[in-house]
Amino acid sequence: MKRRRKITPFFLAFPLVSLLFYLLFSSPSEPSHRSDSNALAPMEVVADGFEELRGVAVDADDLVYVADRKAGTITRIGTDQSKTIVASLLDRPTGLAFDLSGRLLIVERGKGRLLRLEADGSLTPVAEGMRSPRWVTIAADGTVFGSSRGLSSDGGGSGGWGGGGWGDGDFGEDEPGGAILRLSSSGGLTVFAGGFERLRGVLVHGQTLYAAAESSSTDPAPTHGDERDDGAIFQIPILPDGTAGAITRFTQNDLDDPVGIVRDSLGALYVSAEDIQTGWSSREAIAKVASDGTVSRFTSGLDRPRGLALDSHGNLYVAVRDESGYDGWSFGMKDESRLIRFLAPSPPT
Repeated sequence: MKRRRKITPFFLAFPLVSLLFYLLFSSPSEPSHRSDSNALAPMEVVADGFEELRGVAVDADDLVYVADRKAGTITRIGTDQSKTIVASLLDRPTGLAFDLSGRLLIVERGKGRLLRLEADGSLTPVAEGMRSPRWVTIAADGTVFGSSRGLSSDGGGSGGWGGGGWGDGDFGEDEPGGAILRLSSSGGLTVFAGGFERLRGVLVHGQTLYAAAESSSTDPAPTHGDERDDGAIFQIPILPDGTAGAITRFTQNDLDDPVGIVRDSLGALYVSAEDIQTGWSSREAIAKVASDGTVSRFTSGLDRPRGLALDSHGNLYVAVRDESGYDGWSFGMKDESRLIRFLAPSPPT
């Protein structure tokens, strides 16, 4: 009986100790729709409950489309934040963009092809035979550019899953290389520019194509030992005959593992990256890049930001991993993502 009396208080106190540890170290189970942020603009949660968000695109009516790579779905988010799945059973969808007719283009990485979502909900293959395609962008004349590992010699899909690191986890350490592919209006698929490492987001504006990558074989930036500097945004002139001009480094500061890239109406670029160097390190951040290539921090402390998009009001949409997906009590992690929005300032009166 004496032994039992000594043990009983411990078991009575254990639930209280457990509750204390849970409150101290666990994350909230539900994300709020407003959030404090160190960004240069207020932030709010638009939609959550996704598995692995990647690409984000906004149509002419400010409806937002997101690609859930793990779930294999494309979801449309209404202005009332309602969610509608418009395409499913896809094999690792990643990049999204709208063509000149307002139809959604979808990069299906797992099958190495580009799809078009038709008005009736059907999917039309636009291009096939790409190796590990990632992101896509549309020029003013309708030419489609996309990031990939190149053309597939057998016309097949992407290759292996790979390990790859922070960016998107699809490039394996033994799978070097990256190329920008060009799809002409006539349907021809060619290599526009190559020699990149860990190539991800691409963006075309006017006669210049911007690419987010770890390095380029033509990059004249200095190296540290056998390794090149951290990643950057590279710029490539589009020559009158449609070929690529010289590839040069555009950003004046290092960007570690840049992923998504978008341009606002005033000419600034926004880039999601694991780390940006602006005199000090900003982790898991979004960088703002001025027209002269100068990099400044827009926000940091996000959880793996990926795809970016802007709506007609200048609001910035970002696909991030949902921090509330962490289960602090069991020390596990749920695979969840959410879409957040940084609000543009009101127009002057």
